[in-house]
Amino acid sequence: MRHRKTFGISGISSDGGMNWATTEAWLSALNAANYLGYSDWRLPHTLPVNGTAYNYNMSLDGSTDWAENISAPGSAYPGATGSEMAYMFYNNLHSRMWVGYYVHGDDGPFENIRWYYWSETPYGLDPDNAMWGFGSGQSAVPKYRNDFHAWVVFDGDVGTVPIPGAVWLLSPGLIGLLGLKRKILG
Repeated sequence: MRHRKTFGISGISSDGGMNWATTEAWLSALNAANYLGYSDWRLPHTLPVNGTAYNYNMSLDGSTDWAENISAPGSAYPGATGSEMAYMFYNNLHSRMWVGYYVHGDDGPFENIRWYYWSETPYGLDPDNAMWGFGSGQSAVPKYRNDFHAWVVFDGDVGTVPIPGAVWLLSPGLIGLLGLKRKILG
């Protein structure tokens, strides 16, 4: 297990789990320390999966906000970025959750991927006591739970990366140069 920077915040378990209040304190300390040159770290957003209003019913196909497979390929809203944690889990890490079972995908350069993560978004039906969380799907999480983890991000850190227009302009030139090289060498 890798060492986790706690910034002197108590209440963080040996595996990095913490309750909501500890998570907020740790995040504030991270920003105050300008960790890795950034002072705008935050937890992932959890916005309505349909883009307009939360649906608090449970679903397995990602068609509601209390659901498994939100943003997953083949789900009701594949590639949706409203739930940043779900987007990272299903699209960036290529992991899968079908009917309550986590299926490990390609976690790339990441180590110690955990099962439960906090979101920064209060749960609308009980915002004083619960937050949206992501674990075996996305659901409401009581703020006192001390086994959730923080996966911090900053604006622009989550989502799809578009191919810049310059690449499209550059491609024909590169293809032309390769053709010229072939003609000269051939």
